[in-house]
Amino acid sequence: NNLLAGGAIYNDAVDVILCALLCVLVMPALGLVSISFGTSSEAEEDPPKPDTADDTGATQPLLAGEGLNGEDGGAGVGSSGSENGTASGVAAANGGGLASEAESEAVKQAKRDAQQRIHDKFLDRHRGVVMRQNAVSGFLHFISSAAQLFVGLKCIGFKFPDEAMQGTLMGLGVLWINIMVWSTSEVVKAHNKAEGLGQAKIPELHPHTLTLHRKVHNHWCDKCSTRIDNGKAYRCKLCDFDLCMRCFTRKDLRTSEGLLRGDKGVRREDPLTTMDYFKRALGLAKREWALFLLALLSLTSNNLLQLVSPNLQGSILDAVFKADEGAYYELVMKFLAVSALTGVFSGAQSLCFNIMGRRLANTIRNKLFRGMILQDVAFFDGNTSGQLTSRLSTDAREMVSPIQSSMGSLLSNTIRLIGGVALCFYTSWRLSMLAFTTVGPIITITQVYAAWSQGLNRQIYAALAHANGIATEALGNVRTIKAMSTEEMEVGNYRDSTRVALSTGVRDAWGTAGMNTINSYMDLAANVLVLWYGGWLAIQHDGRMTAGKLITYQLYWNMMDSSYKSLIDMVTSFTRAAGAAQRVFSLMDSLPDIDTNVGREVPPEDIRGAIRLEEVGFTYQMRPEEEVLKGLSLDIPAGSTCALVGRSGSGKSTLVHLMLRFYDPSRGRLTLDGVPLTEWNLRQVHRRVAVVAQDTQLFAKTILENLTYGLEPGSWTARDVEEACRDACAHD
Repeated sequence: NNLLAGGAIYNDAVDVILCALLCVLVMPALGLVSISFGTSSEAEEDPPKPDTADDTGATQPLLAGEGLNGEDGGAGVGSSGSENGTASGVAAANGGGLASEAESEAVKQAKRDAQQRIHDKFLDRHRGVVMRQNAVSGFLHFISSAAQLFVGLKCIGFKFPDEAMQGTLMGLGVLWINIMVWSTSEVVKAHNKAEGLGQAKIPELHPHTLTLHRKVHNHWCDKCSTRIDNGKAYRCKLCDFDLCMRCFTRKDLRTSEGLLRGDKGVRREDPLTTMDYFKRALGLAKREWALFLLALLSLTSNNLLQLVSPNLQGSILDAVFKADEGAYYELVMKFLAVSALTGVFSGAQSLCFNIMGRRLANTIRNKLFRGMILQDVAFFDGNTSGQLTSRLSTDAREMVSPIQSSMGSLLSNTIRLIGGVALCFYTSWRLSMLAFTTVGPIITITQVYAAWSQGLNRQIYAALAHANGIATEALGNVRTIKAMSTEEMEVGNYRDSTRVALSTGVRDAWGTAGMNTINSYMDLAANVLVLWYGGWLAIQHDGRMTAGKLITYQLYWNMMDSSYKSLIDMVTSFTRAAGAAQRVFSLMDSLPDIDTNVGREVPPEDIRGAIRLEEVGFTYQMRPEEEVLKGLSLDIPAGSTCALVGRSGSGKSTLVHLMLRFYDPSRGRLTLDGVPLTEWNLRQVHRRVAVVAQDTQLFAKTILENLTYGLEPGSWTARDVEEACRDACAHD
């Protein structure tokens, strides 16, 4: 009754109620409009998506859209549209077997052109949809910010008889406005995600959903390692994975590089969410539970003391203005004690998290290298050494970095954010209602910038990764480079990649500067509102605000603001870490198809060495269309010498690899002493096998260590090594 007693107070209350009702009605309406933009007739047609069956019924990812198969498919373009009519006719002619080789190339080119037109058409529609949705979303956030500013300004003129109850209701009203904005935005995003606009899921190729992008600059396809020049590609939003349009339309993606594969074929990688990443990482660190508990105790104590500090500083200032010397000295001593304890707990927190992070990094690197080195040889056929060393160094570092350096900051900023918001409202809820009107625009600007900057940083990482790959290949093939005198060409290639990273980094620097400038002005606006209205309240001398309380509020506000900005950056780093952890855990969890530790165990001296091949056939996974060995039968008695002679590519090295069981035959059987090689313990067999490659690679060890590499300790003497060197004419 007091609140609705006539006059200005009644009018203000009605205004606030009408404002809340307007937001409740307008925001869902805007959301429905935004959704309708995304599902209009112009956007009903999705781009071509991979299918799961080819002409022979095998499960292979294909491109199936508007009658278009892969580049090597059989049907060609079967659309009845006028722009695809020519391609259909050419495909039919080729299907009849009457077309020449030139016409066959024309068919392939027609398919590629038709595919390009399909994606261009979709991207034009999708771009318009996204622009309209962003415009509606921006207007929605503008309405929200205006409503919050309106409520905040109204709070200044309110004279609440019951501030606790009515202030809480005002705060809940503003909270409801923000919930409406957030929920409407999430509904729009979820609806568009469900519609699958520009999305493709190819589990055999990549565990995450791929999204079609119109402009992808300075990136390289992770499958064929070619530069994406036309700007269109499928990208993963969770990790730095790119797929060019040519690879997307390939008939058989199982031959792509970079896949997780064993001797039996390609394996699927299960997607890893950020929460899964936390669980797995903490599971690896469970041996450090005592250290982790100590770190949490130190962190909690440190941040609670930091929340007490601003209140003491404000009280000290009030004691100065009141000339209360006793209270002043007492508060100063308390402040000194709190500061001293804060320093102790901060140091303990940093020490515990750093030690735990370093131990975790050591554990992950060891497990990752073990999982990598135990993989089948087929895995290394489809992955370059540069890609694998990148997993061992970059991915492991990206995965561990949040645990080592950001975990403590994440928990600290969360405590300070929640505590800062609560204490801001406790100190002055009126001031908070006014100051928090700037939070919405800051959040929106930060989110837009974060999405834009994340794309640029992916381009930078891709360019640097490509430069690293160029350097790795150049250093590994330095003799070829010297023989061809192509040093300057390789230097130019490396310089081009680093130049791309530099130019993209400069763009990101300009964007960062612009975002920081806008956020600085928004922070300045919040500080001006706090000082203006808070100072006015303090001048009234009515007990609602003092100079000390104003300083306390300012400190809590700054604490809350800095904590929120830090949390935004950390969420991005944890998302990126989950993407790196996906690649790390996939190798750690993947067991080889050919296990060297199982099988029949016999003393090495009991192995005679009789080898027999029975109708052995073999095909490499990376070249499934070419059978290297075709029903080969061979009998090599124990103690005999066998020389394999043939032209290059006839399968000589492949046969040796099968005898070492680098691979299992695609068909047929290979036996050792009458027992299938698959039943032997490979460790026992390899102790009786000597391999001398044509171009032997030395380890970074001494000559003696290289000569005795693979021998059991104690099974040889220096005299044995010397005699072997003399027999090989390698001794002075």
